[in-house]
Amino acid sequence: MEVPLVLIADDIILNFEILKYHLHDRNIVFLWASNGVEAIKRVESNPGINLIFMDYMMPVMDGIEATMNIKKINPDIPVILHSAFDDHEITNKFRIAGCSDILPKPVDKVKLNAIVDHYLRK
Repeated sequence: MEVPLVLIADDIILNFEILKYHLHDRNIVFLWASNGVEAIKRVESNPGINLIFMDYMMPVMDGIEATMNIKKINPDIPVILHSAFDDHEITNKFRIAGCSDILPKPVDKVKLNAIVDHYLRK
């Protein structure tokens, strides 16, 4: 079985580190992107990405636009909105862009593990 590859797109590296910390006991390889443009480049150069956690507010390109572009490259990659924003309008825009699920900040470890279990099962 291949080791899952998870991309975390967030302009704050601490948020990347928090997700990695909560999943440290799993056999997962993590990639980080600090903005939407970097996230798209990571997807283009790593076709084996299994799951993406996408922040909303990032410099250069926000998570909604990045998600729309990523879904054009690979519509099957699950993208999880990972944001502190609890706004119905924003979450609806993410759903329209192709977002599969929502993981609010701060991280709830139980919900995080449930999402990872659901989207990385084979």
